[in-house]
Amino acid sequence: MRKMKPPVFSGRKLLDLPVIEAACEGDSFAVETVLLYYDAYINKICTRTLGLRNGTFQQCVDEHMKQQLQAKLTEAIVKKNSRESFKLLTAAAGNL
Repeated sequence: MRKMKPPVFSGRKLLDLPVIEAACEGDSFAVETVLLYYDAYINKICTRTLGLRNGTFQQCVDEHMKQQLQAKLTEAIVKKNSRESFKLLTAAAGNL
């Protein structure tokens, strides 16, 4: 009998369903795990290119935007309708 491989997307292990369920129920450790899972993606979409006075450009993460996105994600996870949050998280994990 062949052993099943863990589900992956683009070479990255997906979030475990028990972690997603616990996050939807408000478990702070699970919410932190979800935030860490999406951290690289959030950094990527919050990256801005700044023009410096000497004519060069520098890329940096907009920390204010990152904090806002993390707050919105946390809010969406622990919403009253946790079933809907569960569906959104499982769908989003497959789209990274």
